[in-house]
Amino acid sequence: MRAYSARSSAINPFGLRNLFLMFMACAWAAVMLHSSDQAGNRLVRPDASGLSFARADRVVAVSSRERPESAELDAIEARVAEVVHRQYLIASEAAREFTHLAWMSGRRAGIDPLLLIAVMAVESRFNPIAESPMGAKGLMQVIPQYHEDKLAKLASGNVLDPTVNVELGARILRDYLDRSGSVEAALQWYNGAPGDESRGYATRVMTERNRFAREPIVATLRPPRI
Repeated sequence: MRAYSARSSAINPFGLRNLFLMFMACAWAAVMLHSSDQAGNRLVRPDASGLSFARADRVVAVSSRERPESAELDAIEARVAEVVHRQYLIASEAAREFTHLAWMSGRRAGIDPLLLIAVMAVESRFNPIAESPMGAKGLMQVIPQYHEDKLAKLASGNVLDPTVNVELGARILRDYLDRSGSVEAALQWYNGAPGDESRGYATRVMTERNRFAREPIVATLRPPRI
């Protein structure tokens, strides 16, 4: 018994070093796991527009303060805003804001921003608080209850917020484009009239879109492939 006690009380420096290294490895792994979990659940801070967002992995941070990537695109956007201002008799500040929202949401969704602007023109004539008898609301005339899953992932979820409304409309149109395979069919779905053989709604939107596109400086725009 005495011999056993003597061996068990002896200090083995190599054993202690290995034990220490194992402890440090476990501690480091725990720290990294905690950091990863925190990153996946962190709250996104409010941006310059004052909108705050929920889980970072569930939403797109929609900021009205993002800018186009080049001076050329900036000039094109400004020209389209000027046309909107003159044609629809809305304040120039509002025309610039709504045009910019179309540019940013179009870029995120991979949709021609002029198409989004044309939808706004046809649907609401750029009235951000418009509401139809069917309950369609805002610039893009979205019916909230039909798209609750998409709306839940966007900022405040207030469908009358122009930033949210345009982003939501762009996502809906992108979904219809992916399903139908054509701009014309997607627009008819957006209007809730996929069976209309006259394609009247799609024709109105594309006529408006092409009118913007004929502006000299706008003709240099190369829209995303859709």
